[in-house]
Amino acid sequence: MRTLVDTSGSSYEVLGRLATGGMAEIFLARTRVPGDSASTVVVLKRILPHLARDPEFVRMFRDEAHLALALRHHNIVRALALGETDDFFTMEYLHGETLRAVFDAAQARGENIPLPQILSIALGVSAGLHHTHQQTDPDGRPLHIVHRDVSPTNVIVGYDGAVKLVDFGVAKAAAGTHVTQAGTLKGKLSYMSPEQCRAEDVDRRSDVFALGILLYEATTLTRLFAGENEVAVLHKVISGEIEPPSSRRRGYPPELERIVLRALRADPKERYESAEALRLELAQFGQRMGVRASEDGLARYVRGLFGDKPLPWRDISGASASVEMSDQTVALPAAGEQTEVASVDPAARAGTTQVAGVPNSPPPALPNAASPDPVPVATRPMLLIGVGAAFVAVAALGLGALMLGEDEPETAGRSAQAAAPEPEPEPEPEPEDARS
Repeated sequence: MRTLVDTSGSSYEVLGRLATGGMAEIFLARTRVPGDSASTVVVLKRILPHLARDPEFVRMFRDEAHLALALRHHNIVRALALGETDDFFTMEYLHGETLRAVFDAAQARGENIPLPQILSIALGVSAGLHHTHQQTDPDGRPLHIVHRDVSPTNVIVGYDGAVKLVDFGVAKAAAGTHVTQAGTLKGKLSYMSPEQCRAEDVDRRSDVFALGILLYEATTLTRLFAGENEVAVLHKVISGEIEPPSSRRRGYPPELERIVLRALRADPKERYESAEALRLELAQFGQRMGVRASEDGLARYVRGLFGDKPLPWRDISGASASVEMSDQTVALPAAGEQTEVASVDPAARAGTTQVAGVPNSPPPALPNAASPDPVPVATRPMLLIGVGAAFVAVAALGLGALMLGEDEPETAGRSAQAAAPEPEPEPEPEPEDARS
């Protein structure tokens, strides 16, 4: 296994490559501190060597790292260390699943996600977004940070019930960032606001719209904006025509529908003015419904869906692995310095190579979904290499500049489902009881 050394003499033992994308590669590593037997497992994100020679890509990568370093919140992934050469940084390891995987697992079971768990996820994401939106510079001036890629693959639900927002690779701040330019679309089309689709200036209310999409899809398990191609998706988003969620799920709570539809207003002035305002509305709705959102309840739900998955480094303990890197050594910052979080999720111990988010057998469409467009299996391109056991790296690590072509393709989701036999029609179940 390869070892990377930092400037203080601490070293990082590379356990294996987790993923390679369009902009960066992800490694699982363990810290080795001289004179200290304790070690910490981290995720190391490194810009691809051929892109490290491009100043614009290096700026984009550096902006992501510095932004992640500035954010400290329970619902945001935590950055740990920034490389002196600006071509890599380290992040905390998260043991969990993407929200996309949760959608897929619930679909496969033909059941709705319980309301307490939906609220737990939505309250966590909105809190993390509000913290991001409130960031200021040292003089107290607002930075006007907008995440711009709030999507199911960028929300991690941990086996401990923690909800984390990840991937600030296309985030926009008012100053000090080169990530985006006027007239450029970056993000996933199906989770963009109308103004973002028009390549206009965006503010925090654009993220509120994206959070509304997550709420809609979590409560109906259907895709809100789906189309045969990018133009069709763009038209649906910009038109502002939203099919009420109650038309896709019987017994949908009217008050929750009002909240979701307000977040999805085409005119930003008619939406919630902040993620915090939306969070408060959701919390009050939960109280009136007698629904208790908790991390413990969410943790039990996730373990019920996926089982108790082992930590990946336990799978590869003692296993031989070949990890190729372009350079013999890479300098890391001294211990104690900071940078964004990645999440790694161990796949089934089949020892096979997989594409992130694509199970061996495609899940059936949700039997009670009124929409013909079920949430598709995530297909963001990230190749995983088995190291003693197969890993699934979270597809929310900004492995490329997320352009139009890297949206979660509806056609891919449909083709995967077409390979499975059509399930027999079943009567639509009533909404889940309000229990954690």
